[in-house]
Amino acid sequence: MVGDNDLLGTLIVFDLILVTLLVVAAETLRIRLGAVPDTAGLLHQQLQNAARDTEKMRLANAQSERVLADLAAQIEERGGLLAEAQQRLEAGRGRRPTTVIVLEQLIHPSHQPWLVTVRRGDPGQAPAGSLMAEWAAGRRYIVYGDDAANARRRIEARFPPSQGYRATEPQRFTMS
Repeated sequence: MVGDNDLLGTLIVFDLILVTLLVVAAETLRIRLGAVPDTAGLLHQQLQNAARDTEKMRLANAQSERVLADLAAQIEERGGLLAEAQQRLEAGRGRRPTTVIVLEQLIHPSHQPWLVTVRRGDPGQAPAGSLMAEWAAGRRYIVYGDDAANARRRIEARFPPSQGYRATEPQRFTMS
């Protein structure tokens, strides 16, 4: 019986230890389960914030895409304008400079401006870049007169055909 008492005492001690461990485990579980609603609320709040941030980013991305599309359209439009300007520049570079000399001033209010090209010499015989080449190619003059015949008389008085000058028919001159 003495051995049974020792065994019974040992079992009681182990039961107390086991009950204590179970109580501690139950309390820990109760504390953790008590924190679940707080953690769930916190996680729900974080999820809402993430959803709100995602929506803000989506809207910002959509706005950025619209701005990018507008900029692409502007770049394309300006690229077309640039190409047109470059084309005009190249056309201007290849064009011969136009010099118009005003021969005389307006004498009478009824007179009109007339454009006349005067040439002297043969372009094939004139050295390139010389004054003779310029005259052979022709100089453009504005002459004032009542009509084309009057403008021709005025230009021929200044540049007589007897000295080798050749004048084109006067054309009405307008600024455009």
